[in-house]
Amino acid sequence: MKKSFLIIAVLAAMALTASFVAANKASSGEGYCITVSPKTLVLSSPDTIVTVHSNIPYGLVVCESLTLDDIAATYTKADACGDLVVKFERADVKGVVEPGQAVLTLSGELADGSLFKVSDTITVKE
Repeated sequence: MKKSFLIIAVLAAMALTASFVAANKASSGEGYCITVSPKTLVLSSPDTIVTVHSNIPYGLVVCESLTLDDIAATYTKADACGDLVVKFERADVKGVVEPGQAVLTLSGELADGSLFKVSDTITVKE
């Protein structure tokens, strides 16, 4: 019984660590960066959400201005680091990509009125 609990606790810790690594992966590089998830978008998949993690402080963003290749955001929040996380309907994203490599660009406005565009490349499969 104790061994099973220990295994579950270790797996939960590994999953939590992996989620922080995915979120913080967006912070590598100069300036603002994003990481689109999933990194491989399967067009035949029934999944419903595409998530964009960023290193942009949530409080600096005009959330209503956010788009991913002209697709309006459906949900925004701050992650554990206070950075912007944006969700988009997968069906809408599937409509702007084709199999192969696709560059997706998050665009928006900051509270000071300046505009930003940040891109990430994903793989698209049938």
